[in-house]
Amino acid sequence: MQKIVNLKMVIAGALLATSTLTACETTPKVRSDFDSSYDFASYETFTWAFERVILVSGDYILGSVKRQVMIDQAKLAFEEKGYRFVDNASEADFVVSLSVGAQDKIDVDYVGGPGPWIGRTYTSRYTEGGLAIDIFDGGDKRAAWHGQSTKRLPQKELDNPGPSFKEAVSLVLANFPPQPTPLEAN
Repeated sequence: MQKIVNLKMVIAGALLATSTLTACETTPKVRSDFDSSYDFASYETFTWAFERVILVSGDYILGSVKRQVMIDQAKLAFEEKGYRFVDNASEADFVVSLSVGAQDKIDVDYVGGPGPWIGRTYTSRYTEGGLAIDIFDGGDKRAAWHGQSTKRLPQKELDNPGPSFKEAVSLVLANFPPQPTPLEAN
């Protein structure tokens, strides 16, 4: 009877570990930070810091067509927020830098049993994609805002990153412009 109960505990632990890994696969992690000394409400125009997306790190090559799709999607996201794109950096209220990357990773989980020799190690390979959007003030050229998102990417999103990139841009820019906290508003 004790062995059956122990086996049930190991199976339950394995199912919990598997469901936890599966849940993590599709939930993006989004963070942002900003310098509260900037008046984000005064921003109306933007431009790019660089002519193309910066490939930060990773195990995947990002071709020029995919880079252009990402730039176009990010530009559209800012325009949908009411900002106007300008070619000349001296006319921009803020300057945007896009950085992307994808890297293969391995998760190792141990599900222990009731004794020191009973348990199982589970490994899973996955690819984590990342997006960072940095905004620099057009006047003093200093960093004003930073947003980032990371997410596990299935192969279909690596092959066609457009839809997942658009989603990531939307999630990151949901925090831009930043809203003052109650302490900052006083």
